[in-house]
Order: sequence, then C-alpha cells, then structure tokens
Amino acid sequence: MVQPDALQNSQNVRFLHSLIANQSHNQHGAARNRRACPCIPLFSCVARPSKSAARVLQTEHDKMGAPCSSAGPIGALSERKTKKTNLLTKRDRLIIAGRILAGVGGGYLCASLLTIASARLLPLARLDATIISTLMGLICWPIMVMVCFAARTAVRAWGIVLCVAICLASAAILGGWRP
Repeated sequence: MVQPDALQNSQNVRFLHSLIANQSHNQHGAARNRRACPCIPLFSCVARPSKSAARVLQTEHDKMGAPCSSAGPIGALSERKTKKTNLLTKRDRLIIAGRILAGVGGGYLCASLLTIASARLLPLARLDATIISTLMGLICWPIMVMVCFAARTAVRAWGIVLCVAICLASAAILGGWRP
C-alpha cells in the first residue's frame, strides 16, 4: 500500500523533473555544469532536501534514468567539495585597517576638536560648557566610526574625517583656541 505522503512526494519529484527538462536554458542551466544531472541547477539554488525527500528523489531519479553519475543528484551535490581559501586578500585587509584607523584615530581627533570648539563657543558658564562639550565629544566618536564604515571607500572615509576635522579646527580657532 502506498502512503499518501510518498505518493505526493513522488508526484512532486516527477513534476520537478519535467520542469527541469523543459527549462534547459534557464538562468542556472546546463551552461554551468553540463556533465551533471539536470536536478543540480534546481537544488543548488535552494536548501538541501531532507533525508526522506532525498531518498524519494533518488528512487524517482533512478526510475527515470536521468543521465548523471551513479550516485544520482544527491551524490553529485555531495561530491562538490568546498575548498578552504583565504577569504580576505591583502588588499581587503589594508582597506579594513584603513577604515579602522580612520574611524578610531580620526574619530578621536574629531571628538577632541568638537570638545574644544564647543567649549569655546557655547554661551554658558565655563563649567557647564565644558561638561556639555565633553558629552558631545563622547557622542561624536562612535558616530565618526560608523560614518567611516558606512562610506563607500576607505579614501572617502578619510576624506570625510579630514573635512570634519578641518571644519571643527577652524571653528575652534575662530572661537579663540590657540593650539
């Protein structure tokens, strides 16, 4: 007696096989892997099937006599080995290091200049202006780090940091700060 789930699974597998056979020139088609089973383009785009679905697929695949290795589509999927490679090149590491340096060092420079400029320019008592400007500087630093990592390139991140630093330094000098 055939289980209703197994019958439904085998009908789904047959439907999938017919779809794959009809779409030989789809975006994941045979150009990518001509010697493999036609099922591979479908399963390389989605999650790996469960063990029970894999068994049904293997059985249906063997019945249809699809032109692939004896291991079937699941075996062909598992034959693909992932090669451990260094994911970050030297250039990528330098870009990240440049962004970190711009964010941390440049952010500290901007936070310091903001503290100096706002302490000089705020029309408050000296103690109140110092406390408020220190708090503003503490807020400025993480914002500058986030801006550096949000910039499209490391050069743009450095440009943003330098522009902000020049503006804050000129405001501090105009406020009466003498370096």
